[in-house]
Amino acid sequence: MPFDPEVVKNAVLSNFNDSAELTEEFEGKYGLFTDLANGLARSCGIGEGMTLWDVGCGTGISTEALAGIVGTDGKVLGIDFSSEMLEIAITRRRSKGNVSYVHQDADHLELVNGPRPDAILYNASIFLMPTPLRTISSAFDILPKGGVIGMNYLVGTTDASGNIDLCISAQIEGLGCAPYGRSIIDPSELSVLLEGTGFSLVSTGLDEIGMPRAEVQSFYSIPAQSAGLWPKTGYKERIAKLNELLDHFEGMAGGSYVQRWGWCAAVK
Repeated sequence: MPFDPEVVKNAVLSNFNDSAELTEEFEGKYGLFTDLANGLARSCGIGEGMTLWDVGCGTGISTEALAGIVGTDGKVLGIDFSSEMLEIAITRRRSKGNVSYVHQDADHLELVNGPRPDAILYNASIFLMPTPLRTISSAFDILPKGGVIGMNYLVGTTDASGNIDLCISAQIEGLGCAPYGRSIIDPSELSVLLEGTGFSLVSTGLDEIGMPRAEVQSFYSIPAQSAGLWPKTGYKERIAKLNELLDHFEGMAGGSYVQRWGWCAAVK
C-alpha cells in the first residue's frame, strides 16, 4: 500500500491528543523532555535574548525549558497541531511572560503569526512528521540569514552496554515489534534534507540517557510512544506487548537501559 502522509499525520494527531495527561505525568517523574530541550539548546548555541520557535511543543515542556534559557529579554513561541496538548500548555503549565502558543501544522509554518525567530527547534518531534522536507523548507524561508535550525530524534533503546537494540532484537525474535520503534522517517536523511534545502554548517551528535526499567515502561506507556512500537495495535494490547517485551529482555538488560537520541543543527 502506498505511503499516505495525511493518513499517517492524522494517526499521529490522534495518538498525541490521547497522550497529553500521561506525557505530563511522565515528565513530572523523570524530566526527560526538559533534559532533551536543554541539550538541544546547547547544541544549537541558544542564549539569552533570542527569539525561538518550538515546533511540536506538545504540552509546553520544552517551551518552558527554552524560555528559561533565553531569559526575560527573549521570546519562545510554542507550535503544535494537537489541541489537547496545547490546552495543557496554555492552562496547566507554569505561566511565563516570554512564552506564547499557537495551533498550527508544522508543514505550514509560513501561516504562523508570531515574532520572527532567530532559531527554530524541533525537540523530539521532527521524526514523527511524515513530510519533514515541508517543515524544513518552511523554516528556511522564515529564518533570517544566520538563523539556526535544530532537531533531535530517538535512535533507539538498548541494554546498558549499548550492544543490543531492544526493538530490532524483538523483531528478529518474532515479538511483533516495529524495527525502529519511533521513527516515521529515516532520521539519517535529516542532514541531507537540511543541506539540500540550503542550510550549511550542519553538525550532528548523539546523546545517551540511562534509564531504569520503570522509566522505559512509563515512556512507552504514553500512547504516542507505544504506537511507534506497534503501529496497528490497540492501546491495551500495546501495553501487554510492552510488558512482554521488557520481561523478555530483563535478563540481558539487567534492569538498566539506555535511550540514544541523535541531533542535528544547521545555519541558514
